[in-house]
Amino acid sequence: MVRRNTRQLILDVARDLFNERGIAAISTNHICEAAGISPGNLYYHFSNKQAIILELFHQMIAQWDEEPPPSEISLKSFYSQLEKMFSLIWLYRFLHREFAVLVREHEAFASSFQSIQKRRMQEMDKALDVYIAAGVFRPMKREERSSVKRMLWFFSLHWIPQLELEGHRITEARLREGIPLLRMVFDPFLIERRK
Repeated sequence: MVRRNTRQLILDVARDLFNERGIAAISTNHICEAAGISPGNLYYHFSNKQAIILELFHQMIAQWDEEPPPSEISLKSFYSQLEKMFSLIWLYRFLHREFAVLVREHEAFASSFQSIQKRRMQEMDKALDVYIAAGVFRPMKREERSSVKRMLWFFSLHWIPQLELEGHRITEARLREGIPLLRMVFDPFLIERRK
């Protein structure tokens, strides 16, 4: 059995607790108790709960960035990217549930979030260029492209809160109900038909 280092243990336990009960319900003491470590050990690695949350956000971003580009550019590979996105949303669902609060209340988080958002929009532009060049999507007008990018970003951030507003318990299956809805955003731009 591979032993996790203490820093990663804290992050894994915190992520699980935040996912299960929400950020507000979890203190650093809860994290210490669940991880089986002393508060001093936690504070050696992280100055406070916000530092843990910020590190988890960076970890989520890094996990997406580590994904290799698809080996083949097709509608199937595009849909596979959407599936990966939803898997990551599930793993870090507490962030997606509470992005608005985190951005509003934590300056360091807000700054990091804005930087990532700008970068993701640029990456989406490049990805759209690749899929258009491959004949998966038709060329888009600037306004269409902007709307598609914003809708994808909006959906990734706000699908979980929407489900909760509808009174649903968040499960992985319920979360994945968003995939066909998101596909509908791209349907008008498809050249290659779904198989």
